Amino acid sequence: GTHLIPRRPRAFMAAPLQIPNPNIKNLDDDCYYHLGLSSGMNRFKEIFGDVQCICMGGSCKRAELLATEWSAKVKVPLLQVGKTERYSMFKAGTIIFMSHGIGMASMSVMLHEVAKLVAAAGLPPIPFIRTGTSGGIGVEPGSVVVTTHALSGLLEEKLRMAILGKEVIRDATIDPALGDKIAAAAPSGIPVVKGKTISTDCFYEGQGRQDGALCEFSEEEKMAFLQKAYDMGVRNFEMEAIYFAAFTKKLGIPSAIICTALLNRLKGDQVVLTGAQMGEFIDRVKQVVFTFLEKEIISKGGDSEPPAKKQKN
Repeated sequence: GTHLIPRRPRAFMAAPLQIPNPNIKNLDDDCYYHLGLSSGMNRFKEIFGDVQCICMGGSCKRAELLATEWSAKVKVPLLQVGKTERYSMFKAGTIIFMSHGIGMASMSVMLHEVAKLVAAAGLPPIPFIRTGTSGGIGVEPGSVVVTTHALSGLLEEKLRMAILGKEVIRDATIDPALGDKIAAAAPSGIPVVKGKTISTDCFYEGQGRQDGALCEFSEEEKMAFLQKAYDMGVRNFEMEAIYFAAFTKKLGIPSAIICTALLNRLKGDQVVLTGAQMGEFIDRVKQVVFTFLEKEIISKGGDSEPPAKKQKN
């Protein structure tokens, strides 16, 4: 059944998220087509009205796994919502876990529809947390990188988009507050690194890899670029941060990007981990985010109390 919260947490006294597009106000029923949801659907506010955080990552399977584990951990019901052709969304207590696919184009569709959903549900600007994997630059495999600045493939801290045939530039600076809280919550023993993140449109050429089907640069040119990035404070590559940062900043949504580095690109282009290592390294991001959620959500009355606390009361 649907998870219902008997009281409205204090955090929800904040003003609802405002969508700056005035055209949305003219829609009686706003269809979030790629999610398989709409603002006019039956029990919309009952389902989404208590959400306190949205955690997102590339993989549908990973979203389901995180939601299932969180549901079991804090003993709250799990609900799958919407369709699954493009994205998967799961609601576990007051937390949504969902997938955004790979790359900025896929993520952009999801972000537009989820932001509108948050506003239509009457929610304040709740935290958006992107988790995932990445290619480290000068960090050891298994390190958890908390993004401080999102850079484009041109090493700019701004997003360039084509809209109506013209280039539009948006600021992509990140408010560090949420990322700092998440980093501070990391369990001891998990290596956490703060640094800049480069987002590219291409996993292979865009990230300076020489193992794709195309490569028109030398090893020396690649290494010079990677070293330049490292010297600028860049600690990982991925494919979404610059759009995610620009979008959430534009709407005033607190956001953070937390990714495990699966390799050190200064030492090679391919991921050469065993299945066990891969599982352990990916699990570290989950541990960091779950610890944060327990401190920030459970401790503030948003979800069930941990079992140990219940036994003491």
